[in-house]
Amino acid sequence: MDYTKERKLLYDYYVINGDARKSAEKLKIRVYAAMDEFAAKHPDSTGFQFKAEQYRTIASMVEPVLFDGIPFYYETGALDPYCDGDSCRGMAHANGWVTEHNSRALRNVDPENTRLYEADKAEKIYFGHWNYFDDEHYKIPMKKIFRNGLRGVMEEAKEALKECESERERDFVNAALASLEAEKTMLDKFAALAEKKLGSESDPEKRKNLSLIAKTASRVPWERPESVYEGLCTLAFMRKAVGSIEGVGFNSFGRTDKLLAPLYEADIARGVKREEIYDLICRFILIWDSHVDRRRKMEGYADYEYENSLTIGGCDDDGNELFNEITRMFIEAHTELDSMFPKIACRFGAKSSEEYLRLIGSPILREKSIMLYVNDDTYIPGLLKRGISLSDARDYTISGCWGLSIDDVYKNACGYINTLKAVEWGLNPPLEKLRNQKISDFTDLRKAKDFEELYKGVLDNILLIMRRKAVLETNGVRHWSDYIPVPAYSALLLDSLKKRKDFSEGGGRYNWEVMYLAVLPDTIDSLLSMKRLCFDEKLCTLAELADECRGDWKNEELRREAMKAPGYGDGSEESARLTARLLHDLYTGSKDFPTAYGGRWELSSFMYTEIIWWGKNLGATPNGRHAGDYISQGLTPSRLHRIKSVTDVFSGLRYTDMTELSAGSVINVILPAASMNEQLLEGFFRGCAMSGTHIMQVNCVKKEELLAAMEHPEKYGHIIVRVCGFSAPFVSLSRDFQEEFISRNFYE
Repeated sequence: MDYTKERKLLYDYYVINGDARKSAEKLKIRVYAAMDEFAAKHPDSTGFQFKAEQYRTIASMVEPVLFDGIPFYYETGALDPYCDGDSCRGMAHANGWVTEHNSRALRNVDPENTRLYEADKAEKIYFGHWNYFDDEHYKIPMKKIFRNGLRGVMEEAKEALKECESERERDFVNAALASLEAEKTMLDKFAALAEKKLGSESDPEKRKNLSLIAKTASRVPWERPESVYEGLCTLAFMRKAVGSIEGVGFNSFGRTDKLLAPLYEADIARGVKREEIYDLICRFILIWDSHVDRRRKMEGYADYEYENSLTIGGCDDDGNELFNEITRMFIEAHTELDSMFPKIACRFGAKSSEEYLRLIGSPILREKSIMLYVNDDTYIPGLLKRGISLSDARDYTISGCWGLSIDDVYKNACGYINTLKAVEWGLNPPLEKLRNQKISDFTDLRKAKDFEELYKGVLDNILLIMRRKAVLETNGVRHWSDYIPVPAYSALLLDSLKKRKDFSEGGGRYNWEVMYLAVLPDTIDSLLSMKRLCFDEKLCTLAELADECRGDWKNEELRREAMKAPGYGDGSEESARLTARLLHDLYTGSKDFPTAYGGRWELSSFMYTEIIWWGKNLGATPNGRHAGDYISQGLTPSRLHRIKSVTDVFSGLRYTDMTELSAGSVINVILPAASMNEQLLEGFFRGCAMSGTHIMQVNCVKKEELLAAMEHPEKYGHIIVRVCGFSAPFVSLSRDFQEEFISRNFYE
């Protein structure tokens, strides 16, 4: 079908005219004025009470929008299309009032803790969130809504209110009830708007659309959805409605093929044609892809990051392959519409069917890298190892860029650890900074007498950074629920109302935190280079090597010798052994780190566009990298080692227990476009499933073509590449990002 008219209508609203942003700005002014007045009258309100009033105020003031040709009701006019609900990226929303009002108090609970935390982040020792807690990467829990509707959640909340034993519990449950009432208010507004537009509409097709919305919005998702259409309405409405009121970033629709499959079967049994359902899915995808400003140049930190994602495939509750017509239609529609959003994470395993693997790989062979590929065979055992039940482990999703979640019981947070700082500062300790930041026990690597002592020094420095982040962040997060709780989100979780606890105070089913071990390949390579230069070949001392790094490798001959050392991902025995050893030692060494609500810190290895921005902040390093150069992403080998075979990369993990990185890791792969076909790509997926990797960002494009695209962008707009956590047209990348992509390993 031709969706040109609908795409233009949506694109004009979201991008060309900026109507969504204008509406959100106006709403913010009105809501802030009302909330300021409320705060003046009730200055001693708790965070829960402020949140409840924020929900009611926003819901009473939103002016919803309906679009011709789009049968879904979702646009509240409360959010900038470039944001995901959080007040971020230069756009404060109406839902940010509580955050803005209470943030200073939260950060002043312990001013010195905040000072040290901010100083560490400024030095790129690690990445953390400005209020200590992750206010992005939230997933909308859908199970209770698809089972019992919002009305069922409301009934659960009313029962929980009867069981409350403290004023704090009552505050939480009352705020949760206020969020559900706000969502019902917005639903009623959509139904009323559709009825109003019906009164003046004469076009038969438009009347049909409005009648459908008027009838459905008055019932769904207050009641559970009974058809694919109602299921898609539920997904669209909840994505915007909760995002409009809560003040944190929502970005995931969850496992759409699992949620919608029973509704598809019911539709088919009622006589609904597949073509009708496919059309609905196309129009659903169109909404989120039309938020994207494809004129934008990817120059900043996250210019092509529009946080909408969903997960398909994997296994069902019994461990069997989950592959149905909904799975198929989402892939087909994504390809037909040439869309990049919602971002799709494809779960797979070694036993996935040939048909499924070929289907999810088909966009790659068309030079459209729009999917993320996630390995069940590593993820599920890792989740079981950390104590997740089998049923929950099988139900995991990927949201945002690549973050692992179990949507209805818990969410992960995002926080990078700069492992390479352990080497850089170890060789050239910045004494004034260390004193200012009260870091007294950073190991001076220049004093190491042999490689074992050097290895222990690097390990101790990384663990010091990790523990420091754990302590400072935990000190702050413990006060989160007092100031900026999230009861609208918590109400939808399976356990929070039962516990009568907000998610921010431990109301999830599991209590874990996550550290992303960033720049590990460069750190491993630096260890191997130091071993070769200073101990095996004795070409220089550690002190002399430190001078070379401080001077940005003036001795080019020595630099070339450093790059002759084995490297992570080159398939060598030495690098594979060291990789396994370091990851295991970090896993065991971090077991006792403090967390806000119990549990332990889980490990992963990811990195976003910091591969450029953090790289610019790092000095030269022992692996031969110059100051300011790119750094490695996740468990992707450094580009300083030109590795011909992708098999070597995966074999480099042969001794590593990847379940100890249970929160996941990512590897970038550029496959040889000249020789790749369906059969080879299917075999590649199966091999990856058995290799222990977690997540792959796969591209399949010729370097020569990309170089030509840099000179003649008008001819190559069709090439979409997976950059890091998101996809973008290659010609829309800035020169910096294009050159970074070109510098990656193109495997033969």
